Amino acid sequence: MSQGPPGGESRSFSVVPAGEVPERTGLVSFLGSSKRRGGWRVPRHLRVATILGDVKLDLREAVMADGTTHIEILAVFGSVDIIVPPGVAVESEGDSIFGSFDYAAGGHVPPGPGAPVVRISGTSVFSSIETRVRARGEGWSWPLGRRKKKPDSLPPGQ
Repeated sequence: MSQGPPGGESRSFSVVPAGEVPERTGLVSFLGSSKRRGGWRVPRHLRVATILGDVKLDLREAVMADGTTHIEILAVFGSVDIIVPPGVAVESEGDSIFGSFDYAAGGHVPPGPGAPVVRISGTSVFSSIETRVRARGEGWSWPLGRRKKKPDSLPPGQ
């Protein structure tokens, strides 16, 4: 396992030489769902296609090659959720047609020089492609912002 990034966040993913992960693979979800989590080996180039389906990629405990990993996505009437651990640099750019292509870094410490890079690109058509940084133990949910809870002691109607 790699050394943790500055700021006290622990790094749970492994970085290995490029020859120790597959060069290219694909993942297709048609009218179904696919998940990758745990200690799976992320290829240097992963092509993801979903049509009326759902794909979840959790990189928090994954084995990745040093350098750049490219995840290329096509989503049509579906969704793709990607969780990237703190300590990994993310480059995200894509097109959205009646959908969304979002990246949220959250409040985590930015990756330092020499950090592995995950490049996410693709197209979302009536779909959502969401990438977010989450530490190990944090859930899949998208941050909805902080809502203030009304104290129980307020009079009714306030």
